[in-house]
Amino acid sequence: MSTFVFAGPTLASDEVASHLPRATLLPPIQHGDLLALEPKATDIIVIIDGLFHQTAPVRHKEILHCLDAGTTVIGCSSMGALRAAELSAFGMIGFGSVYEMYATQEIDGDDEVAVAHADADHGFRQTTTPLVDVRISTQAALGAGVLTQRQAIDVVEAARSLHYLDRTPHRLRSMLSGPRFENFWAWVAQPSNQQLGKRADALACLRAVRRGELQSDGRSADWGSWRTTYLQHWLRRYQALTTSDGRRVPRLAAMQFRQLFDASFAAAWRRFVLRWIADIGDSRGFIDMDVELAAVHRANERGLAWESLDAEQKRFWLTEMELTNLPSHECMTRLLVRSCRSSPAAPDWPLSKILWNEAIDDDLALRVADALEISRAASASDPGRSVHHLRADRLRARLVGLWDIIDRPDELDAAARDRGFDSADGAAEVLRYFYLWSLRRDEPADG
Repeated sequence: MSTFVFAGPTLASDEVASHLPRATLLPPIQHGDLLALEPKATDIIVIIDGLFHQTAPVRHKEILHCLDAGTTVIGCSSMGALRAAELSAFGMIGFGSVYEMYATQEIDGDDEVAVAHADADHGFRQTTTPLVDVRISTQAALGAGVLTQRQAIDVVEAARSLHYLDRTPHRLRSMLSGPRFENFWAWVAQPSNQQLGKRADALACLRAVRRGELQSDGRSADWGSWRTTYLQHWLRRYQALTTSDGRRVPRLAAMQFRQLFDASFAAAWRRFVLRWIADIGDSRGFIDMDVELAAVHRANERGLAWESLDAEQKRFWLTEMELTNLPSHECMTRLLVRSCRSSPAAPDWPLSKILWNEAIDDDLALRVADALEISRAASASDPGRSVHHLRADRLRARLVGLWDIIDRPDELDAAARDRGFDSADGAAEVLRYFYLWSLRRDEPADG
């Protein structure tokens, strides 16, 4: 059993470690992090903090995927409390006062728990005050007789009027200055009164986890059709292979790398697509010509025949040279292959272990890891060198060289579709992440 804790800035990593020394400490959660973990049924995930402004937040479907696997997922304090209130009906465990405020709809805004903070290099140091902490502190001060009801309302309204990025302690003090609030600020300055709200919830949650008090009830995930194509795509994008030198390579990146650079991929894709259409599967009892005939026959049975297509439809799928020089049977065969997409959003993708997984060995995974690192290093050295700034025409020209084809739009689209891409533009967008590596690959060796 493993325990994973996503925290910062509500708690620092050493504070988490002091309560759960064997837990894996992780930075604030963001989209993809849960899927990359690939947690098991016996694992426990504690979500305290999460990112949402500068990057996509953790999605509800990602949490459902973990719950469906039997993993215990607990949320408190910040992003965790918000998601737990939204997903408690599906088995996510909520903990603490902030969670209860969301669950009872006393609060409902994302900005209630939002704060500005430093980056990971500076320990996610918090620089603003969350609105929910202001609410909890004023209620405690009201109960202690430090604030009147009217003063408590004024404090919360002042905090609410500020954007969460501007809700600093200094700004709040300047808005609520004077003798009317002197006792309140003196009360807030006491160390015991600075442990309220999000922080108190997080510490209490870790103690409860350590005592084994928070466990999933193992309920069945009978939630209807919740596995969307988006989730399927995210799984392939964030679940990873581990190379022999310990680097993680997203499965999607490895498979797309094959599509681009493996000279044998087009033939393998053609063979697989035609077997799939002909409903033959991976049986080796058929030669390629038999499979092609069976696939075309199956298409004809379903009303798709070469003779039924108009000239514009044929030009969309075939190049001018193919239409001029190839027999109709081969034209139809190529059309069938090119109209099939290798979409990672498909539930059964990758469609064939033979086509995808067995060809992704450690050597290929290492090359993909190198390619991704080159792109990341270029961007880190100068944001202007990010691969996202590469011009589309440069990427398309590189594809022409890689695939050794005629530099014409129809030829490039056809070559891309022969590899399972939707078009040359789609292939160029994938190449963007491997472009710099591909240039280095062609550099002459020293000596």
